Order: sequence, then structure tokens, then C-alpha cells
Amino acid sequence: MTSGGRKRSQRAIVVVGNGNGAAGFAVGKGQNGISALKKAKNKAAKYLYYVNRCEDRTIFHDFVSKHRKTIIRFEKKPPGYGLRCHRIIRAVSEVLGIADMRCKITGSTTPISVVRAVFQGLLSQETHQQLAERKGLHVVEFRPEKSMRPVIVASPSPHAAKEAAKNGTSEDRDYDFDEIFDPYKGAHRPRKVKI
Repeated sequence: MTSGGRKRSQRAIVVVGNGNGAAGFAVGKGQNGISALKKAKNKAAKYLYYVNRCEDRTIFHDFVSKHRKTIIRFEKKPPGYGLRCHRIIRAVSEVLGIADMRCKITGSTTPISVVRAVFQGLLSQETHQQLAERKGLHVVEFRPEKSMRPVIVASPSPHAAKEAAKNGTSEDRDYDFDEIFDPYKGAHRPRKVKI
């Protein structure tokens, strides 16, 4: 409201990108929809983010992103799965060049909160090489096209392997594979009872 009466205003949120991992978003305000879209588009093009993609088609791992009351669960999917997600997340994914992914939103579905949660989650994901460097271990995947045999997707640098060996997280450590690959998480094992 102004002294002269009501003044109409519209808001628009726009996501721009090149379909190859670079994208940005912005909100624009104007007296009509066209001017709001134009302002948002010009502003979004100035602030671009780069998102790493696995095999140039999907995310690296499953993760959860939260922004205020919006919680989004991202799931990595095989080739040909497609995008099964909210229409806003689908639009952002197409602009980024992500083709195979599943998402589930819980909580608020306000457009600006959803877009912020998507960008926040995609920018915080860890690549295979970053994981190998952090842990000092080889990263493997069990792929169906290789008969579910492990395939090394990333290896640590010699420096990272030495640092992991100093901290006690090297490959030489003995792992309890029964505990790691136990689908029942120990529920079927007999419990020890003190008498």
C-alpha cells in the first residue's frame, strides 16, 4: 500500500545453467511477471555454481539436505532410471545435466526453500577422489555390468595414504567384514547375558 493506493508487485525465482554442471538461481521483483523474470535471469547469471556429477549423469552418493523446514533425500540411480522427483528439483536437475536421480521432499515445499536445499545438498556432496583422499583408502563400487565384482573408482595419493597410516586408518587395518556386510545388523546373533 502507498499513499496513492495499492501498488502491484510480483516475484519470480529463476534457475539458469548450461546443462553441464554449472547453474545459478536468483529471485527478481517487478511490477509485472516479465520484468520480474528478466531481473531474476540477469541476477542468476552473475552467481553461478559448479556441481560435480558422477559419470556426467547422476550424483556420487545418497545424502540428505536440509534448509529450514525443507528436508530432501537424494538417491543415486543407474542409467536409464530418469528423474523421479518434485517438479522444481527436476527443473534444477535438467539445467545442471543430471539425468538419473530420485528425490523425496518432507516438510515445506516453498519454491525458494526447495531450490536452496537442492543447491546446498548438491554442492556439499563428496566425490570419489575426495573420499579416497580423506580416508586414505581405495574407493570401489559393485557394478551389475561387472557381475557385481568390485571396480576401483578412485585411489588415494601417496601422501594421503601415508597420513592415513599415521592416523591408524590405513588399508592394513583388519576389518570385521561380518559386521560391515551383516544385513541384520547383529539382530540374529545370540546376546550375552550376565548371570
